[in-house]
Amino acid sequence: MTQFAKLALEIITHMFSLMYLDELMAFASPCRTHRVWVMQYLNRRKDNYLIQFVSNPSTLLDALRITSSVISGSLALQFLLPAVNCSWGAIDMDIYSTQSGYETILINLLLDGYTMVCNRYSNYYTSFAINRVIKLVKGNRSIDIIVSQTNNVLLPILHFHSTVVMNYLSADSFFSAYPMLTIEYRGLINRSPYNTNVRSTARALAKYQYRGFSVQSRATHWDKEDDSDRNHRCESDLYCPRNIRATLDRGCARYCFEQPGIIASEETADVCNKSVVWQLGGEDCQYEDLRWYTYVHTLL
Repeated sequence: MTQFAKLALEIITHMFSLMYLDELMAFASPCRTHRVWVMQYLNRRKDNYLIQFVSNPSTLLDALRITSSVISGSLALQFLLPAVNCSWGAIDMDIYSTQSGYETILINLLLDGYTMVCNRYSNYYTSFAINRVIKLVKGNRSIDIIVSQTNNVLLPILHFHSTVVMNYLSADSFFSAYPMLTIEYRGLINRSPYNTNVRSTARALAKYQYRGFSVQSRATHWDKEDDSDRNHRCESDLYCPRNIRATLDRGCARYCFEQPGIIASEETADVCNKSVVWQLGGEDCQYEDLRWYTYVHTLL
């Protein structure tokens, strides 16, 4: 590689590090060369995240791919945001898998030097959506394998404490349930009746507020900060807690990443091949005493 080519790569990488994921994908769409640049950058960024936890990112990605497992939590959130905005990093990783696939992930990590320190049924977020949580450690890094109660790994993710972390990164794709809200560093609290661990939820919310996110219980909270034309429109805005949402609606972001030597379409790269519907619920946008029911269902 010539000095000019190295310099050009550095400039492109720096430019991409300032962009949100939706901006990167928009930049990639009209031109094949742009798409190659963006996919190479995203795959490098993904590998750079994973190399902090595993010795061979490709091996873990293969395991995620064959088991339809995904990565969520802070690490997936970082992928949605510009790299320069993510100085907080991550010292733990959450992998969501199914009851038929988690053992493959577990064996992969044990062979990589991790030690299992906990394997128990858990009500970490919801006893309905989570079958068990397996905790592994290696040095100062830890990985949780969260096993879904169903064959859809998105169900427990949609029971998270807030919309900020309702995202996942798979081997070949990225999904966000509330992308436009999240890139504005905003989030709504999930008032799911299954979120019974109040202390754990409070700690998690405080962590993301410390990272610059405004996490609120009511969608109208930001009206006083925004111009009048951006004020919350109840039931019209897709992030309104009253709305019934679905993984295939236009309010979600779904991106497919091209991997060298791997053929993956928008459909096959996305692990959520079954549509999920949910209602965030919680406090009403207008009436303080009114509460909306929260639910998450898989459509067969």
